[in-house]
Amino acid sequence: MSDSSAADINAEHEALIQFLYLAPVGLVQAAHDGTIGMINPISAQLLMPLSRDGGLSNLFTALDSAAPELRRLCAQFSPTQGVICDGMHINLTAVSQRAAATRVVSLSVVKLDENRLMAVLADVTAQVKRDRELKQTDAWLTAILTNISDYAMVRLDQLGRIDGWNDSIGRMLGYAPEALVGQPYGIFHPAGASTPADLAKRLRDADKNGWSLDEGARLRADGSHFWASAMISPLPDRDAAPDAPAYSLIIRDISDKRAAGEPQRPGPSPATGAPADQVTAPASAQPDSADAYEALIQFLYRTPIGLVQISADGTIEMLNPKSSSLLMPLTTDGNLGNLFAVLAGIAPELSAMASTFAAPTGVVCETLRVRLPPRAGAATEPQVLSISLLKLDAQRFMAVLEDATAEVHREQATLTRRLDNAARTDGLTKMPNRRAVQEQIRLIMTRPEAAAQGESAVMFINFDRFKQINDTLGNAAGDKVLTTMAERMRAALRPPTDRIAVAAGPSQMAARIGGDEFVVVLDGMRCTADIESVARRLLETISKPYRIVGQEIICNVSMGVVLGAQASGDADAVLRDASIAMAEAKRAGGGRYVLFDTEMRERVVRRGDIEGDLRRALQEQQLFVLYQPVVGLLDGGGTDYATGVEALVRWQHPTRGIVSPVEFIQVAEECGLIGAVGDFVLRQSCEDFVRWQAELGEGAPRLLAVNLSRAQLAQPGWTEVVSGILAATGMQAPRLQLEVTESLAAQDQQVQERLHQLKALGIKLALDDFGTGYSSLASLHLLPVDTVKIDRSFVSQGDTSHHHRVLIEATVMVARSLGMDTVAEGIETPEQAAVVRELKCDKGQGYLFSRPLSSGALLDWLGARAPQQTT
Repeated sequence: MSDSSAADINAEHEALIQFLYLAPVGLVQAAHDGTIGMINPISAQLLMPLSRDGGLSNLFTALDSAAPELRRLCAQFSPTQGVICDGMHINLTAVSQRAAATRVVSLSVVKLDENRLMAVLADVTAQVKRDRELKQTDAWLTAILTNISDYAMVRLDQLGRIDGWNDSIGRMLGYAPEALVGQPYGIFHPAGASTPADLAKRLRDADKNGWSLDEGARLRADGSHFWASAMISPLPDRDAAPDAPAYSLIIRDISDKRAAGEPQRPGPSPATGAPADQVTAPASAQPDSADAYEALIQFLYRTPIGLVQISADGTIEMLNPKSSSLLMPLTTDGNLGNLFAVLAGIAPELSAMASTFAAPTGVVCETLRVRLPPRAGAATEPQVLSISLLKLDAQRFMAVLEDATAEVHREQATLTRRLDNAARTDGLTKMPNRRAVQEQIRLIMTRPEAAAQGESAVMFINFDRFKQINDTLGNAAGDKVLTTMAERMRAALRPPTDRIAVAAGPSQMAARIGGDEFVVVLDGMRCTADIESVARRLLETISKPYRIVGQEIICNVSMGVVLGAQASGDADAVLRDASIAMAEAKRAGGGRYVLFDTEMRERVVRRGDIEGDLRRALQEQQLFVLYQPVVGLLDGGGTDYATGVEALVRWQHPTRGIVSPVEFIQVAEECGLIGAVGDFVLRQSCEDFVRWQAELGEGAPRLLAVNLSRAQLAQPGWTEVVSGILAATGMQAPRLQLEVTESLAAQDQQVQERLHQLKALGIKLALDDFGTGYSSLASLHLLPVDTVKIDRSFVSQGDTSHHHRVLIEATVMVARSLGMDTVAEGIETPEQAAVVRELKCDKGQGYLFSRPLSSGALLDWLGARAPQQTT
């Protein structure tokens, strides 16, 4: 193992250990039989008390008493990956008596592969306890609401003066509204019972303790006395404005209870314990009943939800401070006498719902949400009110009011987050999409340099031949390959991730941005070597065979990598540069990664310029054809100069002069213009050839060779195009030789079928550049060709390398045995010509005989050699 590979493994192991031991939940990795491979401290803390011998070797054994079904669930789970159980609550009771407390633990188990399980444990004891207490509180509240009534409310300002009331005040005390406005709340006390200092002290007690409760005699407007329980509570947001209501005073007439001899609370101040009104309770009073009653009252008035008891027509019989604070802003005159009237502006349907509810008891409506009208200067007040109405009996209803503003905001935020995640998620693979990638790259690009915590990189990944999968197996199979590839990519990252959200700091994101294009964004890497290690791991993982619809498919990918140091511009520019590097990887043969450098971008710009100019060249007839003679190598050392010619395209650029095909042929292939260029060459050369035949007769070339491109062979109906050109120009089919490269001819069945169609027209076919592609001498008989052209890389060394000489000789011998002739390409010296003659090669081509010539120059060249055409 190399030093770099060992370093990569150590780095990955260290990162995994850190993640495992810093995780805020318990993590246990186990084999399929439960044998524990890795366990973090929180898991050990939760599971160790279950061990009788202090050891933790098997997950199933450790949890046998708490989750005996776990072993069976894991054994019966048939998929190779997935969630076996999620959030299952189990009770963990320690075997030691000294630690006998029971913990409630949430257990989730995930199957990672055929041999590994991952268990996640979280202590939810406190949460379960809170849920249980909440249920008990709900039951207690229901009991309270069933037994409490006959309350009236007064609203007080900062100084304890009355500025609002409800109708119960009129019914209980008999005061006219105008007689109460501005009066101190001591107006309800008998003369001499309370001094202004006493009244002020109760307000201070309420401020300090949250409430102030007393019982004693109260005064009606007609001068009569009654026994009452009174509670003062501070109102929320009382400091919002100088004139804002400050306190609520809730009064309950308990005269009947006192007359019946029921125990009464003597009424001490909660702050000092001194009696507020000296009242003596009957001897039969039970202190525990008084305490229970006080507890109920405290709970009712301090509960954070509004409670309103009403009659069938909506008349308010009882309400607590929270409900008054919620309802008072809805009134124009401070009248809280009828709930349906108060809510008529925002929930007009409530009265009808109550009157038409036929059942003797039950829920009339639950969490009906209504938006409250905005008020100037009240930005902090409730904006959404939640109303629930319960029918207690034929004459009574209970309304529960809550400020639902925060909950609505949370729900809206959750919905917005879900919609945002949906907009940032690829529908097929459930990976992040282009938008999510752009956001992550933008975050990396725009952060301060000091905030970076390591190296970053963007990887652009593309299948090398994905279209062939869709064409041969169908789109469904293609989609399956894409989803499988997505799973492999996520699993190949360390740790595996399916993160959608943008993350600052060390992170990684695997995404599909469209079609068969994927992107991986890495951040927080230690060095470039680690980034390249991830690239190699991804290539290895993705290139493993795919088992789709009963077939094994091999899919290689090409990858372009932009390192953070080379990244520039916006997110789209970084993706473009990564795509450029990916294209370079494809040109190099695919199945590899290439690191981006700025020269690649410059080459792309040049290719873009060439593409635009080439389109104009086709329209303005700037392309022209040159012809390189192909000579016959006769026995005895003679040369047949009229054997044939090969048509070669050139470009007369208006400003750059003659442009070599090396510069524009590849661009033409990439941008889809190669078919048009090839058709032009074929038509023009056929026209020239027919003219030569007319002018020179027997002295004219006897064969015209024209190169074929992949795009032409793939073009539907192209055989008919060739037939049409032959007919239009008068070209005889046996005089035309179409040349395909060795790699193209051996590519697939479709190409070979098209070659057979061309051969059926009577056209000759040649295998160009033999020895550089996929064919071998053993498979030469499978190709429908008449001529084998030996590549110049062999011919150029034929006179100096015995190895190359043997290869040339073997090619000639096999071709002759198959009835094919041979052409030696790139002959530049007499020595090379002598070798191929000696090895019985049929024809030769190269600068030794002639460079490519224009049509006129070719005629001159032939004319000069007419007397010795077969010398």
